[in-house]
Amino acid sequence: MMIKKLFILIFLTIHTSVMAELILHQSNNFISYNHFNPGIDIHHNLLLLSSSWSGINLSIGNTQTTNNDLSNVRAFFTDLPLFYPSPLNLRDGAVLGYGLSRNDMDLELRIYDMFGFEIIRKHFKRNENGGLLGYNRININQDFFNNQSLPAGVYFYIFLHNDEPLYNDKFAVIP
Repeated sequence: MMIKKLFILIFLTIHTSVMAELILHQSNNFISYNHFNPGIDIHHNLLLLSSSWSGINLSIGNTQTTNNDLSNVRAFFTDLPLFYPSPLNLRDGAVLGYGLSRNDMDLELRIYDMFGFEIIRKHFKRNENGGLLGYNRININQDFFNNQSLPAGVYFYIFLHNDEPLYNDKFAVIP
Protein backbone atom coordinates (compact mmCIF):
# COMPACT_ATOMS: atom_id res chain seq x y z
CA MET A 1 0.00 0.00 0.00
CA MET A 2 2.86 2.39 0.85
CA ILE A 3 4.52 1.77 -2.55
CA LYS A 4 1.22 2.49 -4.34
CA LYS A 5 0.87 5.87 -2.52
CA LEU A 6 4.48 6.73 -3.30
CA PHE A 7 3.98 5.88 -7.00
CA ILE A 8 0.84 8.06 -7.19
CA LEU A 9 2.67 10.94 -5.48
CA ILE A 10 5.60 10.71 -7.92
CA PHE A 11 3.23 10.50 -10.90
CA LEU A 12 1.29 13.61 -9.77
CA THR A 13 4.53 15.50 -9.15
CA ILE A 14 5.93 14.75 -12.61
CA HIS A 15 2.72 15.37 -14.57
CA THR A 16 1.38 18.44 -12.75
CA SER A 17 1.72 21.90 -14.30
CA VAL A 18 4.10 24.37 -12.74
CA MET A 19 2.34 27.50 -11.55
CA ALA A 20 4.31 30.60 -10.64
CA GLU A 21 3.85 34.35 -10.62
CA LEU A 22 6.51 37.01 -11.13
CA ILE A 23 5.57 40.53 -10.09
CA LEU A 24 7.45 43.49 -11.52
CA HIS A 25 6.84 47.22 -11.30
CA GLN A 26 6.83 49.94 -13.99
CA SER A 27 10.61 49.96 -14.49
CA ASN A 28 10.63 46.13 -14.72
CA ASN A 29 12.41 45.71 -11.39
CA PHE A 30 11.63 42.46 -9.62
CA ILE A 31 9.15 42.87 -6.73
CA SER A 32 8.20 39.38 -5.67
CA TYR A 33 7.89 35.76 -6.71
CA ASN A 34 5.15 33.30 -5.77
CA HIS A 35 5.59 29.61 -6.48
CA PHE A 36 2.15 28.03 -6.25
CA ASN A 37 3.38 24.44 -6.44
CA PRO A 38 6.52 24.14 -4.30
CA GLY A 39 6.62 20.36 -4.84
CA ILE A 40 7.86 20.94 -8.39
CA ASP A 41 11.35 22.15 -9.21
CA ILE A 42 11.33 25.09 -11.64
CA HIS A 43 15.05 25.84 -11.60
CA HIS A 44 15.31 26.41 -15.33
CA ASN A 45 16.65 29.39 -17.22
CA LEU A 46 13.93 31.90 -17.94
CA LEU A 47 14.22 34.81 -20.35
CA LEU A 48 11.43 37.38 -20.33
CA LEU A 49 11.45 40.21 -22.87
CA SER A 50 8.80 42.91 -22.76
CA SER A 51 8.52 46.67 -22.75
CA SER A 52 5.01 46.80 -21.32
CA TRP A 53 3.26 44.06 -19.38
CA SER A 54 1.24 43.38 -16.28
CA GLY A 55 2.09 39.74 -15.70
CA ILE A 56 3.29 36.43 -17.07
CA ASN A 57 1.60 33.03 -17.09
CA LEU A 58 4.10 30.19 -16.85
CA SER A 59 3.39 26.62 -17.84
CA ILE A 60 5.63 23.71 -18.72
CA GLY A 61 7.25 24.33 -22.09
CA ASN A 62 5.93 27.81 -22.88
CA THR A 63 5.49 31.34 -21.64
CA GLN A 64 2.43 33.44 -22.24
CA THR A 65 1.79 37.10 -21.49
CA THR A 66 -1.45 38.05 -19.83
CA ASN A 67 -3.87 40.76 -20.83
CA ASN A 68 -2.65 44.22 -19.78
CA ASP A 69 -6.18 45.35 -18.89
CA LEU A 70 -6.03 46.21 -15.18
CA SER A 71 -9.63 47.40 -14.84
CA ASN A 72 -10.60 44.27 -12.89
CA VAL A 73 -7.63 44.51 -10.51
CA ARG A 74 -8.59 45.79 -7.08
CA ALA A 75 -6.88 49.05 -6.02
CA PHE A 76 -4.40 48.34 -3.22
CA PHE A 77 -0.83 48.94 -2.12
CA THR A 78 1.53 46.21 -3.31
CA ASP A 79 4.14 47.73 -0.99
CA LEU A 80 2.81 49.56 2.05
CA PRO A 81 3.80 53.23 2.37
CA LEU A 82 7.08 53.73 4.21
CA PHE A 83 9.00 56.86 5.17
CA TYR A 84 12.78 56.59 4.95
CA PRO A 85 14.66 57.59 6.99
CA SER A 86 12.42 57.46 9.98
CA PRO A 87 12.23 59.58 12.02
CA LEU A 88 12.76 62.24 9.40
CA ASN A 89 14.31 65.69 9.41
CA LEU A 90 12.79 68.05 6.81
CA ARG A 91 16.12 69.85 6.25
CA ASP A 92 17.74 66.59 5.15
CA GLY A 93 14.60 65.28 3.45
CA ALA A 94 13.12 61.83 3.26
CA VAL A 95 11.36 59.58 0.78
CA LEU A 96 7.85 58.20 1.02
CA GLY A 97 7.81 54.98 -0.99
CA TYR A 98 4.90 52.70 -1.84
CA GLY A 99 3.72 50.31 -4.55
CA LEU A 100 0.39 50.48 -6.38
CA SER A 101 -1.55 47.67 -8.01
CA ARG A 102 -2.93 49.84 -10.83
CA ASN A 103 -1.83 52.74 -13.03
CA ASP A 104 -5.23 54.43 -13.21
CA MET A 105 -5.39 55.43 -9.56
CA ASP A 106 -5.86 59.04 -8.47
CA LEU A 107 -4.60 59.19 -4.90
CA GLU A 108 -5.01 61.79 -2.22
CA LEU A 109 -2.59 62.05 0.71
CA ARG A 110 -3.69 63.89 3.84
CA ILE A 111 -1.34 64.60 6.73
CA TYR A 112 -2.57 65.56 10.22
CA ASP A 113 -0.83 66.67 13.41
CA MET A 114 -1.35 65.06 16.81
CA PHE A 115 -4.39 67.26 17.48
CA GLY A 116 -6.17 66.21 14.29
CA PHE A 117 -5.55 69.43 12.36
CA GLU A 118 -4.91 68.91 8.67
CA ILE A 119 -1.36 70.00 7.79
CA ILE A 120 -1.42 69.35 4.04
CA ARG A 121 -3.40 67.64 1.31
CA LYS A 122 -1.65 66.39 -1.85
CA HIS A 123 -3.16 64.86 -4.97
CA PHE A 124 -1.30 62.32 -7.11
CA LYS A 125 -2.82 61.87 -10.55
CA ARG A 126 -2.93 58.61 -12.49
CA ASN A 127 0.13 57.80 -14.61
CA GLU A 128 2.16 60.52 -12.85
CA ASN A 129 4.67 60.28 -10.02
CA GLY A 130 2.72 59.10 -7.00
CA GLY A 131 0.01 57.43 -9.10
CA LEU A 132 2.06 54.98 -11.17
CA LEU A 133 1.61 51.22 -11.34
CA GLY A 134 4.41 49.70 -9.27
CA TYR A 135 6.74 51.48 -6.91
CA ASN A 136 6.45 55.25 -6.35
CA ARG A 137 8.90 57.55 -4.55
CA ILE A 138 7.77 60.93 -3.20
CA ASN A 139 10.39 63.35 -1.89
CA ILE A 140 9.39 64.68 1.51
CA ASN A 141 11.10 67.96 2.36
CA GLN A 142 10.19 71.58 3.09
CA ASP A 143 9.14 72.08 -0.55
CA PHE A 144 6.59 69.29 -0.11
CA PHE A 145 5.10 71.25 2.81
CA ASN A 146 5.09 74.55 0.84
CA ASN A 147 8.33 75.72 2.51
CA GLN A 148 6.78 75.56 5.96
CA SER A 149 8.68 73.86 8.74
CA LEU A 150 7.03 71.21 10.85
CA PRO A 151 7.61 71.10 14.59
CA ALA A 152 9.07 67.90 15.96
CA GLY A 153 6.41 65.34 16.76
CA VAL A 154 4.24 62.55 15.47
CA TYR A 155 2.08 63.06 12.38
CA PHE A 156 -0.68 60.91 10.95
CA TYR A 157 -1.38 60.33 7.27
CA ILE A 158 -4.05 58.66 5.19
CA PHE A 159 -4.17 57.71 1.52
CA LEU A 160 -7.55 57.95 -0.21
CA HIS A 161 -8.66 56.58 -3.58
CA ASN A 162 -12.12 57.64 -4.81
CA ASP A 163 -12.73 59.08 -1.31
CA GLU A 164 -12.22 55.62 0.19
CA PRO A 165 -9.36 55.07 2.65
CA LEU A 166 -6.60 52.77 1.34
CA TYR A 167 -4.05 53.05 4.13
CA ASN A 168 -3.25 55.13 7.18
CA ASP A 169 -0.25 55.27 9.48
CA LYS A 170 2.02 57.71 11.29
CA PHE A 171 5.55 59.10 11.01
CA ALA A 172 7.82 61.13 13.25
CA VAL A 173 9.64 64.41 12.56
CA ILE A 174 12.75 65.38 14.49
CA PRO A 175 14.26 68.89 14.80
